[in-house]
Amino acid sequence: WGGLAAAGLIAFFVWRDQALNVPGSRSLEVIGYTAVALVATAALQLVLRLRPGSPGERLMANRALVWLGRRSYGIYVIHFPVFMILEAHGVTPDTLGRTFGSWTDGELAFIAISGFVTVALTVVSWRLLEQPALRLRRLAGSRAARPAIAAGG
Repeated sequence: WGGLAAAGLIAFFVWRDQALNVPGSRSLEVIGYTAVALVATAALQLVLRLRPGSPGERLMANRALVWLGRRSYGIYVIHFPVFMILEAHGVTPDTLGRTFGSWTDGELAFIAISGFVTVALTVVSWRLLEQPALRLRRLAGSRAARPAIAAGG
């Protein structure tokens, strides 16, 4: 029920912002973050309860989700600098909102632009930094972990 309530709140605030044309409203952002946290928590609970061969397990094995999962840390690390660089160059939800006619449309455009740039940079990072680092780790094997364990105990 929590997910349904969160979706209802988001829908209400999006409708309110659109209907009242509230400039600079951050309701979608504030409520949206809470809803994302609720959905992520529900998804984590679902994943922890999956049985081998179940529809949920097959969903989580989906190639697109596996691809996204392998790059999720890079997306997390890169997204904030992308936001800051875009905003430093005048690309903000507010400026896009004035272009598209509402703050909500501006926010959605900002999410699309920043998301595209973030994923593109993450793909480059994955190929040039993360994959080579993972290959080095595999070459080193567990030898690198032994001294750290011995030194700690």
